[in-house]
Amino acid sequence: MPGIRPARQPFVQPRSAVANWGLEDKDHISLLDVVRNAKPTTRIGVSGQAGAFTEEVIRAMAAAKCLAELSPARRSKSGQLLPPVSELRSASFAVAKAVARQAINDGVACPLDERTEESRIRANVWEPVYLPYRFDPSA
Repeated sequence: MPGIRPARQPFVQPRSAVANWGLEDKDHISLLDVVRNAKPTTRIGVSGQAGAFTEEVIRAMAAAKCLAELSPARRSKSGQLLPPVSELRSASFAVAKAVARQAINDGVACPLDERTEESRIRANVWEPVYLPYRFDPSA
């Protein structure tokens, strides 16, 4: 498809796949249109584009209650919508716990006690390991 970067080509869908979607603008599918029609239950903001996840988009994703509870905007009208990057690990852990709990409630995961649940989540958290760098000017 012209105008689509090669890395994104595998994700392109035919227009017929979204033919029954309600769109605010029939010539453009916005993130809010995707949320309203596809009804995702998880969101990961990896674009680095500030403002992509507006309050309206977050509110349209009701299965995101845990993240909404973490929003600084709940505590202050001048607060940001999403927790700061400095709190990314704790926010991600809280969301993972909520997802695990919902999976158990929906019967698609085996029941676990809270301690085991948290332990399994922590066991799957990636921890960066930075090796010392040694500069060898003779190399």
